[in-house]
Amino acid sequence: VNLRSTLDALKPLVDESKPVARKLRPFLAELRPLARDAKPTIHDLSILVSKRGPNNDLIDLTNSGIPVRDAAIGPVNVNGAQRLGAFPETVKALQGGTPELAFARPYAVDLTGWASDFSTPGIYDALGAASRAAPYVNAFAAVGGVLTPVPPALRAQTFNAQVALHQNDRCPGGAERTYYKPPPGYECNPSQVPPGP
Repeated sequence: VNLRSTLDALKPLVDESKPVARKLRPFLAELRPLARDAKPTIHDLSILVSKRGPNNDLIDLTNSGIPVRDAAIGPVNVNGAQRLGAFPETVKALQGGTPELAFARPYAVDLTGWASDFSTPGIYDALGAASRAAPYVNAFAAVGGVLTPVPPALRAQTFNAQVALHQNDRCPGGAERTYYKPPPGYECNPSQVPPGP
């Protein structure tokens, strides 16, 4: 009686499958050589997954990961003491260093820019190699296009007018005119910028 109700329930599935079943026959005929040729591969895969003896198949490899998992997650007994696993210890160390990393992170652009510019000074334009010009303050000054000596009494005044001293608290990207604006409360001085317009 139960079989009769099951067959009644399966009848719509059988009816819907009839058109597809006709198309499936040529597909299975083409699939037969693949299934026949795959027997050695399937056999080798079966041996790779499970083979008699210790430490020689994928099941043994999977089981060997359990001690690694225990050491990574912990707790573990090391040198006679109960210790956290590698992952919790790493999280604890990173949490301790978070304030320093958070302060230094915005300066990453400055650091990588310095490394890039230090290794490849200058730029290239349509005329070839070029570099940014920087002001040099010395005993001479260009006045009306003529190099003129600066009187010794005015050299300190000229120097102070051309440079910006004691800028020890620049904001990240402060070497550029359009620098990174830090969030409120970030410990830097936005007024410390390079000299010039």
